[in-house]
Amino acid sequence: MTKTNRLRLILASCYSASLTIWLIAWLTVSSELSEEIKASLADLTGHHWVSKSWLSVIVYLLGLWILQSRFKQITDQQAVKAVYSLIGSLLGASLVITGFYLLHYWGVV
Repeated sequence: MTKTNRLRLILASCYSASLTIWLIAWLTVSSELSEEIKASLADLTGHHWVSKSWLSVIVYLLGLWILQSRFKQITDQQAVKAVYSLIGSLLGASLVITGFYLLHYWGVV
């Protein structure tokens, strides 16, 4: 695999994973706030967590495929920026989910 192909894969994977992370955070909070969303997810596979898992795999792979075909010439700096973006998404979505459940526990939400 050439360096350009590796960098394209890194970039596409990071951005696809970031998208997937935010989707799961949104689905987690939304399904806790709306019984309709939770029921819709459960109707897909039998349990809402299984549906979220399948959706995350599908969104990641689809995003990876689409993004990898779009990126042509990638620099090392772009790959580093994508990794930092992924880390930021992970931390941000973790804070959103943790914050939501803390507020839920305290009776605010």
